[in-house]
Amino acid sequence: PQVMPAALSPQVMLRSGQPLTGPNRKRCAEDEMLLGSVLDDGERGFIIDTRSAQAAKQARMTGGGTEPKSSYPQWKRLHRPLER
Repeated sequence: PQVMPAALSPQVMLRSGQPLTGPNRKRCAEDEMLLGSVLDDGERGFIIDTRSAQAAKQARMTGGGTEPKSSYPQWKRLHRPLER
């Protein structure tokens, strides 16, 4: 992931590639720690997935997929597919 600070805002934007969770729903402790360090207690953030929900589910069969929601309790996942 990359941290990209906003110019005059206390908000932070992070960028990451597709998670390689796969069909066994693997987790990445480093990613969880990074995202956990960005928000203070009581704050919420968004994970914006630029794939459709269906495409994210299909990617799981080839080693991709999505992060388990339970591993990111302060984050809400949004699917906002981009046209190719």
